[in-house]
Amino acid sequence: MQTVRVYTGGTLRDRSILALSGGEKRRVAIALVLAYSELVASKGQVSCNVAVYDEVQFFCFCCQL
Repeated sequence: MQTVRVYTGGTLRDRSILALSGGEKRRVAIALVLAYSELVASKGQVSCNVAVYDEVQFFCFCCQL
């Protein structure tokens, strides 16, 4: 079984990837993509610019934008 290390409530613990919520799975996927892009960039002449926006529509609605 595959696990990830999750930091919650001031403690770091292992957790099954099957027990992650949808949002947690997306965060893990984004972290993996960002880490991989850093690895690729460090190995060659490649640059990667990334912007991640989460809950943008909710923010605009709340702030009347």
